[in-house]
Amino acid sequence: MPGSNWIINRCCQALLLMMISGAGAIAATPRDFVPGSYQAILDTRQGEAFILLFWSLDCPPCHRELATLGTFVSQQAGLPLVLVSTDEKAMAHEAAIVLQGKGLAMVESWIFADDFHQRLRFEVDRNWYGELPRSYLFDTDHQRSAYSGVLDRAVLRTWLEQQGFNE
Repeated sequence: MPGSNWIINRCCQALLLMMISGAGAIAATPRDFVPGSYQAILDTRQGEAFILLFWSLDCPPCHRELATLGTFVSQQAGLPLVLVSTDEKAMAHEAAIVLQGKGLAMVESWIFADDFHQRLRFEVDRNWYGELPRSYLFDTDHQRSAYSGVLDRAVLRTWLEQQGFNE
């Protein structure tokens, strides 16, 4: 159970983010990522290339990656991106505020809603042990490339070109 300092810190972060974002048009609450959600994401994107990114509020490199992706989204209309926060469902509003601030308010987003995170990670990738950020680049045949850590801009640009997206 988190200590009181952790809770106070989280509340202060949430208030600061609300003030920065203007708290007007907050992104929609992320959908619940539960067993079966990964397959549902794949099923709704049959024949489509897309990027799946797992991130967390407590992950500074994740925030850098979200900022980079926010830039790509602003430059490339229709960038096929799905975001999944590995935070607790109780942090959904805070996650939405962060996405708003990164220019990703309109991107499909999910949040872990099962207390057994290992089961959710295993369903996505048996070789993923929770390191973040974790990106998966899917081609139209749903062959995927997995990346742990911040996705290199050159890799992202190359993938976009290969999938027929113009920057």
